[in-house]
Amino acid sequence: MSRYVDGGPFLAEMLAFRDGLILAWSRGMRKLICNSDCQELINVLMGHTVTVNLPHGHLLNEIRGLLAREWRVEIAWSCRDANNVADWLAKRGSGLLTGGSIVIESPNSELEVLLLKDSLWIV
Repeated sequence: MSRYVDGGPFLAEMLAFRDGLILAWSRGMRKLICNSDCQELINVLMGHTVTVNLPHGHLLNEIRGLLAREWRVEIAWSCRDANNVADWLAKRGSGLLTGGSIVIESPNSELEVLLLKDSLWIV
């Protein structure tokens, strides 16, 4: 597989993807576009990669179960350079001691600028 499938960054991507799907479902969203800059995760979710010996297979099964629900979820790759919001959130989240997820209902001005840059793919 790749160097990301070791429980570090790949696990973090899987957890974020799962938690995002759970949050979207619980809020009644039924049409989603999920972007990730982790091509390995996208390959796994799209069935382009063999997953027999994939660590954390239970998470993969959970994500696949979520994707199988009655909704439309499009999975797309995004350039790492156009993923400033994810980097910002990861840096802020790495210092949290909660061990769970935090929902930002309204972005602050710094995050708004990054959202705009990402939507325009400005690096």
